[in-house]
Amino acid sequence: QLCRPLRARTSLRSCCRDSSELRFFVALWKGSPRHHSMVVIEDVGEAEGGNAAFVVVGPGSDDASGIYAPTGRTLHGAPIFENDRKCLLSREPHKNQKTGQTSYGWILGQDRRPLYAVQSEALAPPTSGWKRFQGEAPVPELRSAGSLAEATLVAARAWKEQGNAHFAAQLYEEAAEAWSRALTRLEALPELRDEAMVVALLSNRSEVRLRQQRWELALADARAALERRPAHDKALLRAAVAARELGRLGEAQEFADRCLDEHPDSPEAAGFARDLEARRAGELLPG
Repeated sequence: QLCRPLRARTSLRSCCRDSSELRFFVALWKGSPRHHSMVVIEDVGEAEGGNAAFVVVGPGSDDASGIYAPTGRTLHGAPIFENDRKCLLSREPHKNQKTGQTSYGWILGQDRRPLYAVQSEALAPPTSGWKRFQGEAPVPELRSAGSLAEATLVAARAWKEQGNAHFAAQLYEEAAEAWSRALTRLEALPELRDEAMVVALLSNRSEVRLRQQRWELALADARAALERRPAHDKALLRAAVAARELGRLGEAQEFADRCLDEHPDSPEAAGFARDLEARRAGELLPG
């Protein structure tokens, strides 16, 4: 058994248009073990309409977000898609016991649990109209992509925005997780050469690590950003702060001086450099 049926019916009732649609989704949900058995019918290339991948954005269940690429297998005449968190996206049938007619829907699920679903006869996942099963609100939005590179950029931007929202809410670990997923996908396709986004993600994650007092990780991310953009002001300052907190005052001074050289009008860099010089001078005074 996948989950408690009453809970699934309750979560769907509020968003279904009528009792007929509710019965369809409940029946589809009850049949969803087939969704996770990975029945293979034939190998496939691109999805219907030339879509090489889909990007799921905005779901309340974070694992469900990301790039869904074809697995090379089909179920009920349509490609099966999978993301980096082992969530599956596939087409499922439902046979009406009264009329004998079969209708179809798409299920997005993970670990034998249907998270979201949509009623559709299409051989490609619909981009809207999704309903919630065991997934968290809000429901997802799908965006089609003609190539894996295009999907990667769409997903990375979505994760970047999601991380920014988590950061603003002081959910630092969630922010780091979102930015890490974006970085993993971008670094897997270096031909994209979106260095500006990679640098921003690394620098942002460095700031999160500073707030978590994880100094070594903060310094590592700042350095990685500086390898790509040596004059990046925020990365230089974050590297300086991390080095200072690690007791590496000379290294911290070097980062601060570099920031001032590149950005002489930066009040943050000037203030940090003064404070650091005073701190170093105090340590050199005889006790």
